[in-house]
Amino acid sequence: MNQAGQRPSRCIQQQTLVKDFCQIKMNNALVLYQQTFSESLSICSHQVDTKVKND
Repeated sequence: MNQAGQRPSRCIQQQTLVKDFCQIKMNNALVLYQQTFSESLSICSHQVDTKVKND
């Protein structure tokens, strides 16, 4: 019965790797999202500026 209770350290290691990997992926996605968001914001405000100047 004890065998099932004790997980091999390799299994735990891989779980940690997967968790870290997912965390990194999430962080990258967040950074990318924020970058594109601020980029589209600046593009949008730029277009508004040119529109106002043209009028």
